[in-house]
Amino acid sequence: MNTQNIPSVGSVVSVVTKHRNIFLLTYKEQPFTYTKRVGTVVRNPKWLDADYVSVETGNPKHPVSMIKLSNIESLNIVSGGKVLFQEFPVEGSKGKMYNVKKSGDHYSCDCTGFQYHGSCKHINIVKDDRYE
Repeated sequence: MNTQNIPSVGSVVSVVTKHRNIFLLTYKEQPFTYTKRVGTVVRNPKWLDADYVSVETGNPKHPVSMIKLSNIESLNIVSGGKVLFQEFPVEGSKGKMYNVKKSGDHYSCDCTGFQYHGSCKHINIVKDDRYE
């Protein structure tokens, strides 16, 4: 099981993200671009994976930034606390492995059922403490 800390809902954070530079003219000189966002952590939408953190920034064009944890270069919690992000590998009925992610009370899974319905039996296995 993979675990790490993420900011809790209501925390005020300053986040710097790192992305591959998509502008061909500056790609070789600057292979990555960095973006700083400051705002309040809000609850992720139901359809978003649990390994994201959503930050309300107050920008009228993009009021909420949904940031994948692997893209975070640095994260400072100005006020608030942390919660545990957990990842559980679950074997499906046909032997395929799926990753169930839990952040607070929010669950997500990388299976097709979750993508279409927002829930799945793999999440129920983790919720019902049948996870081994």
